[in-house]
Amino acid sequence: MLPELGKILQVDESTVSKRLKGLGMIQKQGHWVPYELKPRDVERRFGTCDLLLQRQRRKDFLHRIVTGDEKWIHYDNPKRRKS
Repeated sequence: MLPELGKILQVDESTVSKRLKGLGMIQKQGHWVPYELKPRDVERRFGTCDLLLQRQRRKDFLHRIVTGDEKWIHYDNPKRRKS
């Protein structure tokens, strides 16, 4: 994006980058986005954090989380008979 804008405006891409940063933009995953969140986004993040905190306070929340990696493990737990 910066090289294209630089060619159109006939300036160096570092100049384009400095100007975008001066306008309060930052580059995230290859896109220039506003640095500050919109009020709607702040409310959404606050609500999500509040929900996660409420879940964490319940005892059964952590017992429902299953984690793992890319290794498959066969789990077999046969019940043994008492003799």
